[in-house]
Amino acid sequence: MSAGDGPELYLYWRVGEADVAAAVAAARAWQQGLATRHPGLSCRLLQRTQAGAPTLMEVYRRPGGIGPALAEEIRAGGDALLAPWLDGVRHLEVFAAA
Repeated sequence: MSAGDGPELYLYWRVGEADVAAAVAAARAWQQGLATRHPGLSCRLLQRTQAGAPTLMEVYRRPGGIGPALAEEIRAGGDALLAPWLDGVRHLEVFAAA
């Protein structure tokens, strides 16, 4: 791990097919708000390209890593805000540079 690297968050979740555009818009707005409140936070939103249920992946990175308080804000706040579009639960994974 290089200096300044730390834990990154990956959250993936399924969304109903008819709701993909609305879910993407809501997730992007959520990420923009987070980035505004937490300078240096990098947010990405990805969509699975393989066949099957539409799945979105949120990626969060910050110099020095994502601490526990910010990780909980991202997890719990996103769960609440994105609930109307969730088909199941948001799965949280934490990775750091090898």
